[in-house]
Amino acid sequence: MASKNFIAAGLRFIFILGLSLGFWSNSYAQQQNFAGYFYPEFSLEVPAGRAWTFEITLKDQYYAYQEGQFDFEGKTLRLDGAVSRSLGHKQAVSLGFKYYIESIYDLEADNKVRITEAYKHFLGSTGDLDFTGRFKFEQETDRFFHWLKSRYKLKMKFPLIKSQDPLKQLFMSISPEMIWEVEKGERSVFEQRLEVALSKDLAKAISAKMGLEYRIKDYTAHPFHKLILKAGVTAGL
Repeated sequence: MASKNFIAAGLRFIFILGLSLGFWSNSYAQQQNFAGYFYPEFSLEVPAGRAWTFEITLKDQYYAYQEGQFDFEGKTLRLDGAVSRSLGHKQAVSLGFKYYIESIYDLEADNKVRITEAYKHFLGSTGDLDFTGRFKFEQETDRFFHWLKSRYKLKMKFPLIKSQDPLKQLFMSISPEMIWEVEKGERSVFEQRLEVALSKDLAKAISAKMGLEYRIKDYTAHPFHKLILKAGVTAGL
């Protein structure tokens, strides 16, 4: 029953937010600098002792709208892995990888691997509102010393439904993220993202998340707009 209520609430939330953003972005959609995507994913977290955690994520990426028309088409299958080390209750560092398997949908496409490093820190609380920040850096293995993506995300999370029972709680998060790409011999590329999502525990070690993310890439020169519907499940051992 709890999972059905979460799905129903999530669908209503996605519909209302998507409708609002749809009207707002209609002018972009009519141009050729807008695309819509659907990103489903599944994550498995495995703790190792008190401070270490291993995480593996399988994420599929689909086009939903591109080149002025709705077209559901596979884009990339992505496999992520990371090992995290807690530095007390408020900080953590991680080292991981992202494997983009683009050839699964396009035989002529090249797969690529990125190495990731991240630092996550809890900034504090104001009432029921929690603030968490994350620095993240990415390098592609085939141009390790020539390309770097730097990211900072601020996550603000608060309860929509409070309860003594964790399985009856419902949370909302708002997460702006700033991104800076630098490449040797090329100009810098800036990107801004904004994610709004609902999350809920479905069982003792299973949680679900549904949300929308808006992205604008290269907004200082050739802006391209993306709207992404996300749905994910995380299980722990």
